[in-house]
Amino acid sequence: MSIIISLVPIFVLTLQLTSSQNTVSLSFCEIKDPERFASKIISVTTEVGFTPHGTFLLTDTCKRKSAEDAVVMYPKLGTAPEVSFDLDEGALQLLGPFFRPSGGVSRACGTFEGQLFYRKNFRLRHFGGGPQGNGFGPRGAYRLAFVMKSVQEIRPC
Repeated sequence: MSIIISLVPIFVLTLQLTSSQNTVSLSFCEIKDPERFASKIISVTTEVGFTPHGTFLLTDTCKRKSAEDAVVMYPKLGTAPEVSFDLDEGALQLLGPFFRPSGGVSRACGTFEGQLFYRKNFRLRHFGGGPQGNGFGPRGAYRLAFVMKSVQEIRPC
């Protein structure tokens, strides 16, 4: 019995190391290959845009011109991809001052944790009032989606 009890701290430490290694921290501009991060919880530091149509991780300040914006989605809401977590308590309260449901645009800078999804064989075409595709977000117009888990830091930028 004493052997089992002495192994418990080692097991707990292993779990802590495993869970901390599963989260990758990076700038959103560093995501060159979204498939590499698709099954991991990531922490991204980036600029976020808020419009009446949704929330988006922005690549305006990225040096690489091929970087793509990502639509922000929330666990278990609408057409968000299925994830194994819920939105942390307090996240909506931190995001609230930046939301623009009645119009206008706001921007924030911060660090956010969540899971990145991408659409293989993404197709986008201009149809009617704007782009329409088989991706994520409004009119399926985004190849990348970021399902938010938590807000680690947020501020106006």
